[in-house]
Amino acid sequence: MGVPKFYRWVSERYPCISQVVQEHQIPDFDNMYLDMNGIIHPCSHPNDDDPHFRKSEEEIFADIFHYIEVLFQIIKPKRVFFMAVDGVAPRAKMNQQRGRRFRSAKEAEQNIRKALEKGQVLPKEERFDSNCITPGTPFMVRLHEQLKFFVSYKISTDPAWQGLRVYLSGHETPGEGEHKIMDFIRSERVCPDYDPNTRHCLYGLDADLIMLGLSSHEPHFALLREEVKFGKASKRITRPEKITFHLLQLSLFREYLDWEFNELKDKLLHPYDLEKIIDDWILMGFLVGNDFIPHLPNLHINHDALPYLYRVYIDLMPSLDGYLHDSGKLVLPRFEKYLEALSKFDREHFEEKFVDMKWFESKKGFTFGNNPTDFETDESVLPLDNSFAALEFMPEESVTSKGKQTKVKLNPEIEKLAAKFDEEQSDEDEDVFETEFAMHKRDYYIQKFGYEEVNRDVLAELTYQYVTGIQWILSYYFNGVPSWSWFFPFHYAPYMSDIRHFSSLEIKFELGTPFLPFEQLLAVLPAASRQLLPKPFQNLMIMEQSDIIDYYPVNFKTDLNGKQQEWEAVVLIPFIDEERLLDAMAPLYSRLTKEEVSRNKHGPCLLYTYDSSLTFVYHSSMPRKFSDISCCHARWEVLDKDVFHVAVKHMQQGLCEGVKLDVYYPGFPTLYHVPHKAQLKKAGVKVFQMHSKSHSMILNIMEPQEKVLSLRIAEDFLGKTCYVGWPHMVEALVVGVCDGIKRYFHQKKNSHNSDKEVLYQDLTELEVKSWNHQIKSAKEYQLERRGIELGETKIIIEACPIKGKRYVCGAKGLVTMEKEWSPMPVSYPYQLTVKDIHVHESHEDDKIHTIEELFPIGSQCFMLASPYYGSSGEVIEIDVKQSRVRVQLHVPPQPDLHSVIDKYKALSVNYLPAHVAAKKLGITTNLLLRISGSFLIENESSKSSSGGTTKVDIGLNMKFSKQNREALGFARRTEGGEWTFSPAALKIISGYLHKFPHLFETLAKMSSNDRCFAKDLEVDEKGSELLSEVHDWLKTIPSLQLEPVKCGSISLDDPVVEAIEQAVLSTKALNHKPKAVKVRVRPHLLFKPSGHQGAVLPDKDATFELFDRVVNVKLNVAVPFGLRGTIIGIHEAPNSSDVLYEVIFDEPFLGGLALRCSSKNVFLLEALALINISYGERCEAKKVEGRSVGNSSFGTNLASSPQLNKESKGSQSKSGDSRLDSPGAPDYSNARSNQRTIPQRNESSKSATVSTKLRTPEIQGSGSSQAQVNISTRIDRPVNERNTQNVTPPGIQKVAGVLTNQSSNSPSEFADMWKELKLKENSHGAFEIPGDTPEHKSNDKGQDTRESEVLIKEGTKALRELLQIGKAPKPKMDQQPNRPEQKGLAGKHLTVDELFRSHGSAQGTMEQFPPTTLPYHSGSSPSLALFTWCQLSGLPPPCYHHTPSVEGVSAIVELANGFKFVGSVCRNPFEAMDSAASVALFQLPRIMPNIPGPRNLVMQHQFSPVVFPSLPNPVTPQSFAGLAPLPFQKTVRQLSPQSQPWAVRTRSQDQPNREGPQSAQQRTSATLNSSAVPFIPLQVSRRSSSRSQSSPMTSQETAVKETSELSQLNESRQKEQSQDFEYQETGEIFPRNLCSESSANNVSAQSDASETNSLSVDKTERAGIPPKKMPISSKRLLAPSFFSKKS
Repeated sequence: MGVPKFYRWVSERYPCISQVVQEHQIPDFDNMYLDMNGIIHPCSHPNDDDPHFRKSEEEIFADIFHYIEVLFQIIKPKRVFFMAVDGVAPRAKMNQQRGRRFRSAKEAEQNIRKALEKGQVLPKEERFDSNCITPGTPFMVRLHEQLKFFVSYKISTDPAWQGLRVYLSGHETPGEGEHKIMDFIRSERVCPDYDPNTRHCLYGLDADLIMLGLSSHEPHFALLREEVKFGKASKRITRPEKITFHLLQLSLFREYLDWEFNELKDKLLHPYDLEKIIDDWILMGFLVGNDFIPHLPNLHINHDALPYLYRVYIDLMPSLDGYLHDSGKLVLPRFEKYLEALSKFDREHFEEKFVDMKWFESKKGFTFGNNPTDFETDESVLPLDNSFAALEFMPEESVTSKGKQTKVKLNPEIEKLAAKFDEEQSDEDEDVFETEFAMHKRDYYIQKFGYEEVNRDVLAELTYQYVTGIQWILSYYFNGVPSWSWFFPFHYAPYMSDIRHFSSLEIKFELGTPFLPFEQLLAVLPAASRQLLPKPFQNLMIMEQSDIIDYYPVNFKTDLNGKQQEWEAVVLIPFIDEERLLDAMAPLYSRLTKEEVSRNKHGPCLLYTYDSSLTFVYHSSMPRKFSDISCCHARWEVLDKDVFHVAVKHMQQGLCEGVKLDVYYPGFPTLYHVPHKAQLKKAGVKVFQMHSKSHSMILNIMEPQEKVLSLRIAEDFLGKTCYVGWPHMVEALVVGVCDGIKRYFHQKKNSHNSDKEVLYQDLTELEVKSWNHQIKSAKEYQLERRGIELGETKIIIEACPIKGKRYVCGAKGLVTMEKEWSPMPVSYPYQLTVKDIHVHESHEDDKIHTIEELFPIGSQCFMLASPYYGSSGEVIEIDVKQSRVRVQLHVPPQPDLHSVIDKYKALSVNYLPAHVAAKKLGITTNLLLRISGSFLIENESSKSSSGGTTKVDIGLNMKFSKQNREALGFARRTEGGEWTFSPAALKIISGYLHKFPHLFETLAKMSSNDRCFAKDLEVDEKGSELLSEVHDWLKTIPSLQLEPVKCGSISLDDPVVEAIEQAVLSTKALNHKPKAVKVRVRPHLLFKPSGHQGAVLPDKDATFELFDRVVNVKLNVAVPFGLRGTIIGIHEAPNSSDVLYEVIFDEPFLGGLALRCSSKNVFLLEALALINISYGERCEAKKVEGRSVGNSSFGTNLASSPQLNKESKGSQSKSGDSRLDSPGAPDYSNARSNQRTIPQRNESSKSATVSTKLRTPEIQGSGSSQAQVNISTRIDRPVNERNTQNVTPPGIQKVAGVLTNQSSNSPSEFADMWKELKLKENSHGAFEIPGDTPEHKSNDKGQDTRESEVLIKEGTKALRELLQIGKAPKPKMDQQPNRPEQKGLAGKHLTVDELFRSHGSAQGTMEQFPPTTLPYHSGSSPSLALFTWCQLSGLPPPCYHHTPSVEGVSAIVELANGFKFVGSVCRNPFEAMDSAASVALFQLPRIMPNIPGPRNLVMQHQFSPVVFPSLPNPVTPQSFAGLAPLPFQKTVRQLSPQSQPWAVRTRSQDQPNREGPQSAQQRTSATLNSSAVPFIPLQVSRRSSSRSQSSPMTSQETAVKETSELSQLNESRQKEQSQDFEYQETGEIFPRNLCSESSANNVSAQSDASETNSLSVDKTERAGIPPKKMPISSKRLLAPSFFSKKS
């Protein structure tokens, strides 16, 4: 059966059955099966047309293993993993195998001959002969040994394999791979403990897998296969990670077939049974051909043969008393009636052709009947009815043929058939039409079958053989092999009208035995592949004296027989006679060696399981490629080759008892739950690359009988989960409902109550247009891509799809599983949304309820706390009472990469601009840009399959401008869009120039728009030969072997990668053993991979940079679990969650990629698979800095708990994370730089912190001739000499966005107060010494008590002084504009008073600033007013982000609670900030009504508070009008020395600091100057001198007042907090803040709700009382539609 044609036909007929595999939406599968030949063939010979292609066996085996790993990673089976390699096939299959192998050998020979004729030099290595993928060859023996090694390796090292039953049915076990899998499924179904709802997944490329899967009658069955692309030929993807896989859902296929034959439900004389309908559908598919019998004449899939078969079946079934077969047993009388019904249309089809013949005879005077032998049929016509009665009246000589006389040996059944043919009465009134039709069929049998005479015996034999073949196939598919020796003895099938009178046939089969491997090899291999056989048998294929030499013709013919593709042609070679073959081989067996004898036998199936008590060394047969398994824990069991054979009488036919068809199994689509109807029509669905021209099954959604009220839907759906996207349903959380007029959403009633109320907002005119566009797009998408007609769509559901699940440890050691939702809502039509359905929940979800179950003793986990962040360990003890887990960590030595970073400048590669590179090469820039990309040459002498000219690419494919992609290490695109080239690229281009100088001379004369033809390349008209030579040479270019990456991706150059490899090897050479550390921590500080993880990140606060050390924590990937590596590249993606990190791991592994390294130890992983060890080190370094400034008492015993994370979410004011320092400070640096920057890395030590900032090469202007590398390395002063940030206690807000520090010789103002609060708690500390005992702790009780009293007194005193209790107010500070003594405050610790009295430049120079007042009047700056409101609301200062444009610059102000407001386009950043602040002040009273808003702070400026539908022109604020910038206005933020306030951050500067997908809102400056002054908010420093005269309150009084209020608020919170975790190894107690920072506020539902002027929708509205309406607030965008192109 034509595989692509059938798969394409069913996919377009039933558009929803296939879905693209998305990693986080794959259903749970119990069993997974691999048809291994679908993996072996593409991995071993991906390009048979290239005679130069060579691949070693080691590479083939490694690629096969990697492919298996990728497939396993996608499906993740839970119970069984079955790998089946094709063994010896039944005799019926060998005919097709024989034809394929003869054709492949002939094509390979032709390709080699063409290459030699062109003078090409072929490699000396032997070409891989794909015919060796046949049981019994040495290659298959070696492959089987390597598969056993691979399975043992994975079971011993991969936890995901250790709970499975892994079966390996190799080439020694007889049977085709897919049928061995079906035997296993049938054997499982008869087991008493079999689960009838088992979920199966079968991987394979053959279309008959669809029929096999349906024949199993397992409702939860899916097929996994690669994406099929039709139309224009595309380059084959060799890396399985890049392949798009599809899941063909047979569960949905079953329901489509139910609709296909739905009209039979009320017409049948017997009960309607879908399972029987499916069985008959499989039978009808056999009539269009498969691997065992040819298709009926002129029945082609692309000629709508299948719909015709279905139509005849539907018309015939009401007259029959049952179905065509019963579980694989043909009911011959019914099947004969079906074929008879098919033949009735034969006359009508031939009549059309007969009319054309008569018209042609009238014009030409030629009679077709006079020369029947020369009559050629038109294979495109579909003759169905036929009779040979007309031949009775023809002369004897008219039925003779030039062919050889074929004597038919009739068995008794055939003689019976012949007798029935004789009983037919001939009609004496046969006209010319019947005669012509009979002559047409006679000519077909003579030409195709080689008969000399067509008589009743011939028709009887054809009928018997064809019906027997149908019965054999049915038995093979439904019950197993009925006979190993039967085969269909013809290359063609008879006409349907000639297959009759068989209703009383008695068909029996003898099972027999399968061929031995060498017997099959001799039966299917051509003489060209004789080296695959033992030498004694090779002579039988080539010697003239051989008794079977006629079976191996050197030249043979092929016949398309109505097909279009050459691979579909019939190979006309003789069939093997089994007796002759075996007789010729028998005398030669004695010459075989022992090794050959061992290969010529059938073998068992192997069952592998994991046994932890079993440990031995498994030696590799390829030690240079695959290392020995030092600790193998794989136990295998030998199973008999017939162990899965089940007798027909014991088989479970149809559905198993207990199957649940009415329960939705997540991931298995179903047509239930949504009322609909189906009809066949030509809708032009576009499942593949073009619209379908055939009929498709269109699902029409039925309108609800009752009127749908949007308010009622909002009340039923908002805040609840439902399933969206029917029929491929996905669980989602509903956050909005929109009906085109109003948008409904949820919002809490108040801060003290968790209850929510339904609010609504009227849509603006712009939003109504957007909503209508979404509706239109939804209808088009559903009809075109999925074949669903929505009808009238009135309501859109906005929901957040599920991302994954995470175990959460609660109180008293209880564990619950929580679902995490996508932060971005997606729009779905309400008609395709279902709720309150019966959903199957996995049993694994209910297994874990306690810490002991989540962390069983001996389980592996990873630490998410410093100082051993990212270290793996095993659980050794569980303390249930205190909810602690004791883990033994293994901390391996880390390679020292500081030397590599220091040498980064010297190791980096200089990229040259295109014009400079062209000048060096001596060619034009235009030619360089064309030849380095894709350069197509049209070859008129060669025609493509579509009829046009073929095009040859002679480009180097180093760059792809339209796709915005580049080849790493060769080309790089700058920010301005210009291309630069590396020395390696110039070397390749130079070699190209010297190899083909005449080619470049011709190309240089052409303009950039000229079309280039092959005939123009050479004067001597040898352009096509030159193209072939160029094409062959280009295959050796390394740039063509690389996968291009998106421009803007950053990566380390090859010399730097080599230096990293050397550093790792140097660390290994020291042979330092990992340090064993025992810790006792809270459960939430441990990460344990889970199958439910989905897209949930291990640490959502982590950021990723180049040179970062990471560890793989994801199961089911090629990278070994727990292996460490270094990030050497960050590859961009449209979605932040899809960013790939290129990691070079410390050890090579199976499936590793040899990208820019010496061995295969590179892999691309997403952030969800990694824990960033360097991120933990950076956070720990910040904590060490805070403790080393004489403030150790302040940071001791501090830790953050998850509750604190929730309370302080959005504050972004915690230490331990570089993103949380100076949250409001934008990063203005190198606005026009084309560099790709590597952000600074902080490594702590006892005396100093080294902060290194690296930059990749910066391409200079057009006049530069070479690239320059800017690199700056700063060695900071010791930590006790510089200004550092202290650790902020949880619950205490930062005042004015800074951390207040005292001088090094005086205690901090907050330290004693914090100690006092902490000492009142019964805390156990963050870490505990494992060896501590109660007696030991009691010895220090008295000392602790005395120390506590002293600390309490000191804390009370400090608090009184801070709040100015009992003291007169201090006089105001001198308000002189400059104070020289403040210029040296760079390293001084400031008090709260000094903080608001001082400010300085980014260079570290302090300038005097008068006390600032915060008046509530219209003359204030909007940015200052917003800052004041944030202080009064208990929020940190706002953060401004600037965006440059042609008109000017605009700003976005971001508050700590996640709200963002966009300002107008202004002339400079200052005005842009005020514009954004003005919009924020306008919206805040409506968004946060429960918090006192800035009543009089709304400025009466000329800024428009609403920024749509169009941006207003930039306007200068009234308060700034006519005023020149003040000197101190240059100090807007703490900037790096080279920064400018008006500079714009470029993409290249943002690239290196890669953050987790959920932490985009927590980004801060990548370059911080520790010597600069503390952060001074922009709003404080601006215009203060002009407002100080009228200030009713000084900055000191403001700070004291705010500090008092915040202290009271946070003190109440602090009483409810507890310490995070406890750890003690050396007696020193470390705080832990690095993993408890608040995550980004990706709560889209709240964001949408907060940006609207909302009204509570009370139940009174339903009673007819309309709610009160308020004006529209601001611009708001609807949720993106899931059917939009961007999503």
